[in-house]
Amino acid sequence: MRKIILSLIVLVAVLSACKKESTSSTSTEQSVSVTALPLKATNYIANNYPSETIISVLKVSSSSATFVVSLNTLEELAFDDNGDFVGDGREFHHHEGDSLGHPEGDSLGHHGGHGGHGGHGGHGGHGNHGEPGNSVSVDSLPGAITTYISTNFSGFTVMHAEIDSLCQFGGVYEVMLEQTSTVHLKLFFDVSGIYLAQAERALYADAPQLVKDFITASYSGFTPRGKMEKLTLADGSFQYSIFLAFEGMRKNVIVSDTGSLVCER
Repeated sequence: MRKIILSLIVLVAVLSACKKESTSSTSTEQSVSVTALPLKATNYIANNYPSETIISVLKVSSSSATFVVSLNTLEELAFDDNGDFVGDGREFHHHEGDSLGHPEGDSLGHHGGHGGHGGHGGHGGHGNHGEPGNSVSVDSLPGAITTYISTNFSGFTVMHAEIDSLCQFGGVYEVMLEQTSTVHLKLFFDVSGIYLAQAERALYADAPQLVKDFITASYSGFTPRGKMEKLTLADGSFQYSIFLAFEGMRKNVIVSDTGSLVCER
């Protein structure tokens, strides 16, 4: 009997030691200020996600990533200690949801909205991103919108939806879709749920020459961000949302595919 009790005590001690070792090697997370990000990381976000807003930053230990940045679109970006981009942030920290760290879906199998924390961003290109109240749950979207997405974007997942205001459309529903971690689309609908346009990020270098010529002639001294948004409107025409910076000033300029100004903000 004593041998059995002694064996149990040893077993409990071993299991306890293993548990402590496992706990100590588990990645920990700490919420930090946007100012904690290396300049290289903030520049990367400003250049590649100029229309988005940072809503939170996590500092992650025991990981190949040091920082995980959440955007208002619910995209997450991971950076190392030097500020180099290392991948999809969801793969580098614990997240409620499935085994890959994606959020739980709603009744439609889509990701829910995000309340936001009013953080900083590369550019407030589409309005007051990140402010509480802009985000809406997918279940709250007009039926015309969810039907349109289900019919026309099979294989995509709704990541995020919010109410926004665009200078060329006025008030809109903006819906962020994800097909893979690197393939995203934004859809815009009017307040009644009628489809207006879709937008995808693209390199400014790939903009039509008429668009680049207009920017050069009209915005001397301003530097275009590396990425723009190419909008395909419901009628099949194109617009280009260009993000410009000059000595602390920022502009979002919408240009038609013929090289004429649509609107500016």
